[in-house]
Amino acid sequence: MRKLAANDWDAIILARVGLERLVLSRACKQVNFEGRRFFLELLPSEIFLPAGGQGIIALQIRSNDQRAKTIVDPVNDHETLLCLRAEREFLRLLHGDCNSPVGVLAKIDDGKMKLHAQVFDQALAAPREGKVVGDRSDGERLAAQLLRHINAV
Repeated sequence: MRKLAANDWDAIILARVGLERLVLSRACKQVNFEGRRFFLELLPSEIFLPAGGQGIIALQIRSNDQRAKTIVDPVNDHETLLCLRAEREFLRLLHGDCNSPVGVLAKIDDGKMKLHAQVFDQALAAPREGKVVGDRSDGERLAAQLLRHINAV
């Protein structure tokens, strides 16, 4: 928020968790910060997709270290891992990276994976967008299906 106050900007996009650390409730629509008043708007993930893997906490271990795997397995969330793999596969197939203008989000509801992506292109006014739904354990196939759908748009 200091950056916004110090620059001649109209807006800034910040992580919700960072604002919550400032003791802002989700119902808060404005805040005074260093003598300036700021208005807040929560951008729902249905219309403003995060970057692939955004918000996931990961523990990295050596692939052949069984002792480390035994230690970290109890804290692994299997559904989160399935979603991460689907999102990363979509980015891999797109040849995207952390600098690519792409939003992709996988969610699992009632045993089904929902994969939603937006791909931005300077030549187009609106992003290319698509959604697919399938079995929760089939994220890689869903990522390929979603990319085919988006490329056809």
